[in-house]
Amino acid sequence: MTQARPPGAGAPPPDGPDGSRIRELAASLGRRLSALRDDALRRSSAAEEFGRLDAASAVLLAGMLLRRARDNRGAASALAALARALEAGLVDDEQVAACRAMARSRGDRLAEALFAQGPARRTYSPDDELCVDRNLQALTLGERTALSRRRDPDWLARLAADTDPRVIRELLRNPRLTERDAVRVAARRPTQAAVLEQVLASRFGLSARVRRAVAQNPYAPLALAARALATLTAQDLRAVAEDPSLSRELRTHAESLLAGRRGLPSVQASAKPPALLTEADRSALAALLRELETEAGDSGEANPVSADSAPRGDGPGRGGS
Repeated sequence: MTQARPPGAGAPPPDGPDGSRIRELAASLGRRLSALRDDALRRSSAAEEFGRLDAASAVLLAGMLLRRARDNRGAASALAALARALEAGLVDDEQVAACRAMARSRGDRLAEALFAQGPARRTYSPDDELCVDRNLQALTLGERTALSRRRDPDWLARLAADTDPRVIRELLRNPRLTERDAVRVAARRPTQAAVLEQVLASRFGLSARVRRAVAQNPYAPLALAARALATLTAQDLRAVAEDPSLSRELRTHAESLLAGRRGLPSVQASAKPPALLTEADRSALAALLRELETEAGDSGEANPVSADSAPRGDGPGRGGS
């Protein structure tokens, strides 16, 4: 007889033949993707492997990668590649929807976060622009695109505030652009969802600083923000979970990822509204996570997700496309 799980528990690790198969697949995928040097190739390979799986197996694989990424470098690499593939739209929309439904039915909030779908907390409007560069605005799209390819750091800094995703795409391809500039683009408010999509699709999409800026931008659609969470450190996840400017659903996803990293029960999805913690539960969980983080710090635990995905300094991220 199967023992009933408590109401707040997430999906348990799979057992039996299916569990063994998924564990072997996760290990194999991690080894193969870690050996690939090119980010675009890692993304396409992850999407191809993921596309071969049915929804149940795909959710089990995603959940296993999410739970192992903190302590296993191969799982961290595979998770980063899968998140990037989802961000780039390389995985079929129908499969993403099927995986989201499957994760919800299993009560697996970690996997559900990876396949989340929903609107941004705030919607872009040109009327919300408080500071407008009149000289930049007077230029045509072609002129601004041409300027984005130049080496002038002053123009590059000004173009980081451009609202056209086509200009931003060319700007992000400029080898003179730094990670600091990319963070400015990702953090800018107001902004368009298409601009944030270009940021995550660029070589800077591997940067933990850039991914955190996207996740904490209330103009980012839920799908984009939730996938940006997947490879963040516990400290960054806590910052998202405690940010009152973000949607409650995104904050709950961050809490579930934190809980999953520490082996705590992830937050159970409910019929309606979608799986939100009470303020009392939120405070208790935050206190427990802080205590666990302190213990982890005392024992010198490493975070392979952060080390593997976050470039240092102001230069472009590793694994550029």
